[in-house]
Amino acid sequence: MIGTEHILAEPETVVGIILNAEGLVAVIKRNCPPMVGKWALPGGERWEWETPLAAMEREVWEETGIVVQKSSLLVKEGSIYYFLGYELHRDERFHPDFEVEQFQYMKLQDPRVTEAYPENQKILDKFLLL
Repeated sequence: MIGTEHILAEPETVVGIILNAEGLVAVIKRNCPPMVGKWALPGGERWEWETPLAAMEREVWEETGIVVQKSSLLVKEGSIYYFLGYELHRDERFHPDFEVEQFQYMKLQDPRVTEAYPENQKILDKFLLL
């Protein structure tokens, strides 16, 4: 377990918008505060030694078991980095840690994709749902 001494003084959040070969997006059902029981895009806080891209790839792996490829930064809004990436591989035997209750692929238009964090919808609308 990594201690809080490795969290940035001014926290930065990374969010992965990860698509599979069918064009569906990876989402998780949260199992810890905030937003317990709500669906969200995988993501979390960046550690002090990580680049934002490395943090996104780590968070996506920890929450979904997906190895990401062809990742690129869509936009940085305030302290949140939004990345678009594609599934290279997903370990079907993977079991997420305590933070995640369930994993699923959904259509980008599914309202559950941004259930936990509705502000993410404007990113999807602007960059992916044109």
